[in-house]
Amino acid sequence: MPSTPSDALAIVDSRPLKAPGDACHFAYRDRTGGEGRGVLLRVDAHTLVAFDDYCPHWGVPLGEDPSRLFDPRDASVVCSMHRARFDPRSGLCHTGLCEGQHLTRFQVIEGPSAGLVTVKRSGLF
Repeated sequence: MPSTPSDALAIVDSRPLKAPGDACHFAYRDRTGGEGRGVLLRVDAHTLVAFDDYCPHWGVPLGEDPSRLFDPRDASVVCSMHRARFDPRSGLCHTGLCEGQHLTRFQVIEGPSAGLVTVKRSGLF
């Protein structure tokens, strides 16, 4: 795996994420140097999204199995603890105890080589 550029949170292998709902966790360092965990998720054939793996309701992980976070019936990310539902593209909670709050979204950029993506802070939520 290539080294992570200084402005990137992580470089993640996206090749195993082929179908909508396929996802994986990735580790990163937050702004204070603490450890964080993110999720890279395939929404559709052309869209990968990444976000911090914590529900804004209580700050608990969204779920231990990232492959179970996506509900294809309404294309939502679902928190396994409280069943809150989030739009994967915007991160907005549209149903549940944290309605109106957002997941912390990250920017996903293709590269540095085929099948790898660079995850960066987006400046959004």
